[in-house]
Amino acid sequence: NERYNIPIKDIIYIEGYNRHLTVYTAEGEYSFVGKIQNVYEKLCIHGFLRVHQGYAVNMAHIKQFTTDEVIMSDDTRVMISARRKSEALKRYDSFLSIKYCKGAPLFTAFLFFFYEIFLSFNLSLSAIIAINSLLVGLPRLF
Repeated sequence: NERYNIPIKDIIYIEGYNRHLTVYTAEGEYSFVGKIQNVYEKLCIHGFLRVHQGYAVNMAHIKQFTTDEVIMSDDTRVMISARRKSEALKRYDSFLSIKYCKGAPLFTAFLFFFYEIFLSFNLSLSAIIAINSLLVGLPRLF
């Protein structure tokens, strides 16, 4: 059993097929056995997006979102399934809104974490930021 210590920020995307996973980084590829759903559940709060049954991408490494694929920072093209497209676009738009708002990276991570938690309640990004502003006494950003 090999174990890898790969910083999350370095992961561009993960590909899964028949319980075989490959993690792609700018430095290389790392393969291991597992289910992509299990890995995705741990990484979704870190900005990963499930765009296809067999792919989870790091939104920080997305260069372009087209109608049927995502182009990653290493120029890899990852197909988006029709079933996941709408939700993927919604999550990516929210990620960009949070990523480019004022504040430190820790604040951005904090907002994204709360966005993921409240996503199931169908709260808008503005509502989440308003709730966050009330909780920590920060000025409203939007």
